[in-house]
Order: sequence, then structure tokens, then C-alpha cells
Amino acid sequence: MRFLSVREAATVVRVSVKTIRRGLGDRQRPLKHYRLGARRIVISEADLLAWMELHACHRKPSPAVLDRMSPDAKALLEKVL
Repeated sequence: MRFLSVREAATVVRVSVKTIRRGLGDRQRPLKHYRLGARRIVISEADLLAWMELHACHRKPSPAVLDRMSPDAKALLEKVL
């Protein structure tokens, strides 16, 4: 298992250090981390990727849009989503 510092985690997922720190304190979807001593924080790579999955956007069309789509378009959309 590979552990990352806050700065390394930010670099891996291409966000700011501030965003990672906000994730550490998020009450609804916290970023799991380990505090070593008073200042050192490490994050496992697996936990970082799992946290990112929680923030993934999975948009689905509304029922009104689906009603107007052709069966072929619906089948194609189901493959993508």
C-alpha cells in the first residue's frame, strides 16, 4: 500500500492542497487519512481514489427527454451509462 502526503495527493489528482485539506474535514464524504504525530498527515492511494469516485458525476437524462428519444438512441445511451 502506498501512502501520500497531502501535497502528493493533490498532485496525483490534480487539485489544490486546499481542496485535499477540505476533504479531510468534510462531514458528509470525508477523505480517510492517518495523522502521524502532531503535523504529519498521510493518505493511502486507494482511499484517495475511492474519495474521488464519490465525487464522480453520473448524469442521467430526465424522463421527459427519455420519452422523446428513439429506441436506438436509448440503447446507445444505456451502453454509455
